Amino acid sequence: MKPSSRRVTALVSAAVIASSLTACDSDTPDTSDAPDASSSTQLKGSAVKGASTALESLMEAGAPAGIDYRYTAEHVWAKKLSDGTVEFGLTNFAQEALGDIVFLELPQVGSTCTPDEPCGLVESTKTVTDIYLPFKGTVTETNTGLTGNPERINGDPYGSWLIRLSPDNPAAFDLLSTTPN
Repeated sequence: MKPSSRRVTALVSAAVIASSLTACDSDTPDTSDAPDASSSTQLKGSAVKGASTALESLMEAGAPAGIDYRYTAEHVWAKKLSDGTVEFGLTNFAQEALGDIVFLELPQVGSTCTPDEPCGLVESTKTVTDIYLPFKGTVTETNTGLTGNPERINGDPYGSWLIRLSPDNPAAFDLLSTTPN
């Protein structure tokens, strides 16, 4: 599938997820199994701030307390490390929407990621989607342990980081939302 086709598929499928969430916003997500409904999501990072709702809190059940996680509108989490790099991964909501994750393609260390270009790829039993990060930076490390065992993301999305990035603008992290979107 061409990258532009994946992006169109992801955009259309994101609308399906949004309408499904509206229809079932009183249901508590089951974090033990992936959902059965076929769907896709675009994991494009954008710095969107918004008020937390009950649904958003339910979507992020399982996020460890006491850690300063930030979120993009498309359910990528970010965590600033002590050395100033930022770690990125998929939120609990994203892994549930994707279903069983079966393949990851991560960028090369030393490469540059920008918000408008895919910085990785996630394939699940339901879909293939690009990963977008919310700001520009240089990849300092990738979680190569996940490439051979991508299903670990489904079991521990917050313990399964994907990419570590040295941001061109260190203050960009502070602009990300502190609540799941």
